[in-house]
Amino acid sequence: MTRCLFEQFLRWTRCMAVTYAIGIGGVQLGLPLVLSAQTVKTTIYHAPTVRLPNAMGGVDGSEDSITAGPDGALWFGEGHESKIGRVTTSGVFTEYSTPTQGYFPYGFRITAGPDGALWYTKVAPQSGFQIGRITTAGVITEYDLDYRRTSRIVAGPDGALWFTMDDGIGRITTAGVVTTFDMSSATDGITVGSDGALWFTGGYKIGRITTDGVITAYALPTTNCVPGQIAAGPDGALWFIESCNKIGRITMAGVITEYLI
Repeated sequence: MTRCLFEQFLRWTRCMAVTYAIGIGGVQLGLPLVLSAQTVKTTIYHAPTVRLPNAMGGVDGSEDSITAGPDGALWFGEGHESKIGRVTTSGVFTEYSTPTQGYFPYGFRITAGPDGALWYTKVAPQSGFQIGRITTAGVITEYDLDYRRTSRIVAGPDGALWFTMDDGIGRITTAGVVTTFDMSSATDGITVGSDGALWFTGGYKIGRITTDGVITAYALPTTNCVPGQIAAGPDGALWFIESCNKIGRITMAGVITEYLI
């Protein structure tokens, strides 16, 4: 019963994602929003690890981050199982246990690195926070961050990995050398802009940090609205989601436009 409900939920979220994508595109082009129903075939693959019901009777899962690997497969984090997963396009799974075991309620965030490996962030109970690296052969290395909680991670234009934290922005080289840039608020989403800088969300602002560590922040027009994930758009601007039911757009010059969902 749980699996059936989960599959229905996945189909619904995919449908909503398509709906929002169409809606945003229409708004950007100044077109009226007209949607029509269509049938989309979905294939669902179940990871090998079996989850036990939680206290609420449901089944926990934290595969909240997935990325394409250099080997042609998809790689994802399994925070609740302390594993990194790999799935081929034909649905064949492989799972790798990470060195630090435990319960990771915030999941793993994973991205492809410039060195041909996959890099991920993790929150490890009792042992702090780590940045991890896994090769396509499944060899894992983890680097401790002195109890500074990490969030999302992205490959930067300088050959290093950049990640968000609860008190700033971090950078780690492929050799494991970490540099942090302190801020007064937590940061969340991060991506590379068309200007070669890193753009991120945090507090009630959109931030920009150069590869030299120079930070600029832009306040959102709507007060008390928290930005989340951010992505580079095909128009050269950055697009991001907001907690107040809005989609935001920011140009390289820092001009912000918001669209109500």
